[in-house]
Amino acid sequence: MPKSKTEKSLNSVIDAAMKAAETQGWATVTLYDVAKLASIPLDELYEAVGSKQQILNAFARRVDKAMLSDFERDSADSVRDRLFEMILARFDEMLPYREGLKSIANASMT
Repeated sequence: MPKSKTEKSLNSVIDAAMKAAETQGWATVTLYDVAKLASIPLDELYEAVGSKQQILNAFARRVDKAMLSDFERDSADSVRDRLFEMILARFDEMLPYREGLKSIANASMT
């Protein structure tokens, strides 16, 4: 299914925010930085996401959606095996954003 313009724009915002978190540290990232990296006007970014927290919420939804779309339920598998597969799929989806996520985690501890 083709992605809508809004979904593409949101994905570019998420990717830009994760890149900014990786390169400059999440604590110092601003919406202006994200808009600049995503190559979209600040007002368009603000319409899509009004805060850094909303970017993180959108990222979590994107990871959940990708994880669930990859998940195939096999009735022969135990609940434990299915849960393990879902956790691995989630980690796989987040792996490209590892450094950005570290920065976000570190910023939340201060």
